[in-house]
Amino acid sequence: MSMIDIYVRDKQSGRMHRVGDDIHDMLTINDDGQLCYHNLHNGDGCHTGDNIGGYEFVPNQDEYGFNCVPVKKGVKQWGI
Repeated sequence: MSMIDIYVRDKQSGRMHRVGDDIHDMLTINDDGQLCYHNLHNGDGCHTGDNIGGYEFVPNQDEYGFNCVPVKKGVKQWGI
């Protein structure tokens, strides 16, 4: 795990992975200052602060405020 890990979940399949573990991952900041995830393979993605797109960011903070791997029982994952 690195200092800053960002996770996304595919809303359709429920699979979750750390951004950067897939060669098709891309992060950008848009003109409104929102963090945006893009999957270059399928052209889908998500933005912070909205529920648009086929992906969503997954919280990865433990009860003490530290970065953690957001693993939940029964959740399919890529690269973890």
